[in-house]
Amino acid sequence: MALSTKVLKSLTSLHGYSSEQPTCAIWTSQDVRVEVDFTVVDRMSCSIRELRLQADRLENVAFDKVKEWADDICNRLTYLLENMGALEQDEKQKKVLVRSTPPGKQDGDTVFYEAVLHAPSGVSLQRFRSQSGQSGREQIDMHCTHEVLVKLVQDLVDSVPGQQT
Repeated sequence: MALSTKVLKSLTSLHGYSSEQPTCAIWTSQDVRVEVDFTVVDRMSCSIRELRLQADRLENVAFDKVKEWADDICNRLTYLLENMGALEQDEKQKKVLVRSTPPGKQDGDTVFYEAVLHAPSGVSLQRFRSQSGQSGREQIDMHCTHEVLVKLVQDLVDSVPGQQT
């Protein structure tokens, strides 16, 4: 079964779900595992607390490939509310931090996507809000249509570097 079909099937089965306590949907395709924590799923859209992707092929990927992966993701995910760009790199840990560039504004607050790419563990995508005049940030849900979620999952899977096993 195609990954997009699996995602849409899960969304159909979760239709009507709404809770502060997320429920996790898991999909696999070849050596890739995608997990999405949903807080709301309705007929056309969903709210996501976090999206995670793991791939066995990241096991022995060099840091320069992780940097290329971050660039690829930033180039693919142009349909989100803000564009994304690499912000920090840690060669020793093989990690790249990607964020909205520039971040968005919402009722005077700053909102942004954040993805941490790491070989060998994968990628985690979340959304945050930083309230004006206060330090720190809080995690908020990402909202998207079912169609955008399918595209997001497929783009993340297609971007994973390394040899498929």
